[in-house]
Amino acid sequence: MTLTDVQIETALRRVEPGLEQYCALQVRVTEGGGVFADGAFRRLYNRFYRIRRGVAWQEAFYGLLARSAGAPAPPEFRSVLRQLHEATSRYETSFASKLVATLDPHRPVLDKWVLDNVGLRLPPVGASDRFERICDVCTTVEQRCLAFLATAAGASLLVAFDRRYPNVPVTAMKKLDLVLWQSREAR
Repeated sequence: MTLTDVQIETALRRVEPGLEQYCALQVRVTEGGGVFADGAFRRLYNRFYRIRRGVAWQEAFYGLLARSAGAPAPPEFRSVLRQLHEATSRYETSFASKLVATLDPHRPVLDKWVLDNVGLRLPPVGASDRFERICDVCTTVEQRCLAFLATAAGASLLVAFDRRYPNVPVTAMKKLDLVLWQSREAR
């Protein structure tokens, strides 16, 4: 993964609206309880993560989010992907990663833009070993993001982010995620 200082600065200029939404969501997530059933929370979450699925799918997703939030340990991607597949009959890679990253902000999101920027693709729909290959992609994305954050370019990204958005309580992984999501022209 490569991001130049120019690409980082360009992305950072576009981060603010999403950053504000993300911070508002994370404050609500820490409230716990019935927040995941709250219509206002769901609308904000749906808008930020671009969830455009029907009521039944959303009930399955938010039910899994609530159960995962109540668990003693943060959820693992593999488990969330499997449970979401069992509930919806679809491998919802992006939404599974968003659920995991909501509850553990040290974990990356796997959407089209992040995958493009780290040079990976999901396996084709008909692949017989699709579940395992998706899990391998998730592991590789996380490894590449952590490796990038350990470089001089990663440190530069974090400094530039903090300079532009001081005192914003987000993890290094989320800072990178927000920049990657806004780096659509990078590839």
